[in-house]
Amino acid sequence: MVDNRTAVAVVGALVGIIAQPRCTAAEEKLWTAAAGAWTEADNWSPPGQPQADDEVTITTGAAALAVDTAIAGLTLSGGTLSGSGTLTVNGPMHWTAGTMSGSGTTVAVTGMELGGTNKTLDARALVLSGGTAAMNASGSFISMRNGATITNQAVLELSNDGGLTNNQGFFHGGSGGGAFINHGTLRKLTAGNSGITRFAGISFDNIGTVEVLAGSLGFSGGYTQTAGVTRLNSGTLVSDTTLVINGGTLEGFGELQASVTSVGEVGPGLSAGALQITGTHTQHNGGTLIVEIGGPEAGAQYDQLIVGGAASLDGTLEVRLIDGFTPSLGQRFEVMTFGERSGMFSMISGLDLSGALALEATYGATNLLLEVVSVSVDPTRTATALVTPPTATPTATPNGVPCTGDCDGDTVVRINELVFAVNLALGDESTASCPAIDADGDDAVAVNELVAAVIRSLQGCPG
Repeated sequence: MVDNRTAVAVVGALVGIIAQPRCTAAEEKLWTAAAGAWTEADNWSPPGQPQADDEVTITTGAAALAVDTAIAGLTLSGGTLSGSGTLTVNGPMHWTAGTMSGSGTTVAVTGMELGGTNKTLDARALVLSGGTAAMNASGSFISMRNGATITNQAVLELSNDGGLTNNQGFFHGGSGGGAFINHGTLRKLTAGNSGITRFAGISFDNIGTVEVLAGSLGFSGGYTQTAGVTRLNSGTLVSDTTLVINGGTLEGFGELQASVTSVGEVGPGLSAGALQITGTHTQHNGGTLIVEIGGPEAGAQYDQLIVGGAASLDGTLEVRLIDGFTPSLGQRFEVMTFGERSGMFSMISGLDLSGALALEATYGATNLLLEVVSVSVDPTRTATALVTPPTATPTATPNGVPCTGDCDGDTVVRINELVFAVNLALGDESTASCPAIDADGDDAVAVNELVAAVIRSLQGCPG
């Protein structure tokens, strides 16, 4: 006979066992239905809605996810994942074929493998929130439709040895295409990367890091950077539309087959090096070109920005000495070349050198030179005077006779004003920007006027 005390103890133990969470082993769930709800148990093998520690495989059919859920892993090699729910994949994720669609979101927490062949992202959002994602097959691409978005908050590495005629990347699939938003790191790797990865017809917004280490990275749907870095490290970046650098930095060495407009920073080289822009380059007010000088060899010891088309200049040129280099009198550094030029930098910093030397900026028809000059020859020649652009204000000496060539009205005709006068004579600038050189007022600069300006530079303005 069991006394009350023993009975109570047995009942208590049973209640404790019943109250404990049910322990079930993680399962591999295979979608087996032609179409149906994710939450329907009979649509899976073995039966039962996938739980947080299950790994899911979809090879065919259409699984509609209408609720937010989390799983341990996902392999999508065919079929369709659709619906309005958010699917969070906390472990390995492989997307090699098939479709993700609907208004929901798929979140890859620990990385993603994007090999295989073509895949479709239709309206749905894909978020790479952690780990490393890899696209490493030459024929692997995602066709984006109906405003689909991919947001990279982690690392996405692209490797492709399929040459320049393959289909790797992210493509406009119609009905509005989609957008790629980079908050993390997008990197074109070095090994086996003679090929090109394309963002074809897909808008690209960067506030993270885009790095091209080899091969080519192409854009044809627009490229806008509001923060972060676009870095060429011997690779090639290609764009059918103008790269818009609204913030952050464009830097590195290699070839940028595009045009650029910038209010951010442009820095050729990774330290000293040459950055080539095959199209046009426009630097707006607020933009900065950073040039490092560490020796006399262009593109190796000091930076060069090589612009194949026209350069439109404004904003700041910032000159930095590196590697303990001390320039010598008479040395020249061709820091920019261009097909043609309009405008000038509104400010140049870093021209002062040690002792009585300074760098003087000289704008040529197709280049910008920095030359080491002595500032002790003329006590009035300061680093500021060496870079002040000519203004449109003519001046007269005390006796009322204009000083031919004195564009800025300080009664001294400087080298930069003579160079500017030559540009006027060639028709590259308007005489309205320096009436003092157009002595006879015929809206043209003749040889005798250039000679008069040279004489004023050597002998000074009449007093």
